[in-house]
Amino acid sequence: MAYRRWGSGDWYIFWHASTAIDKKDELLAVWHIGDGNYPKFTYREIKRFLKHPYEMEGKIAGYSRWCEPLLHESFRQFIENVDEHYKEKGKK
Repeated sequence: MAYRRWGSGDWYIFWHASTAIDKKDELLAVWHIGDGNYPKFTYREIKRFLKHPYEMEGKIAGYSRWCEPLLHESFRQFIENVDEHYKEKGKK
């Protein structure tokens, strides 16, 4: 599932395919246009970013205070989707 796409801004943020069997290992790709790196963060890391937004600085290319609401919303949606997916699978 894509939360942000290149065509609508500087970010491509999506639930990255993985072989995770536990939600804490699910991956969210957080790519910023022009950055040569294509980082992925685990569910656990994304939850931490939501609790401590200042930790995004230096870990997410292209991060700035103005994009924090966009990232926060994408991260929140990812957490909700993963939680729902694992709930449907009968796992917490």
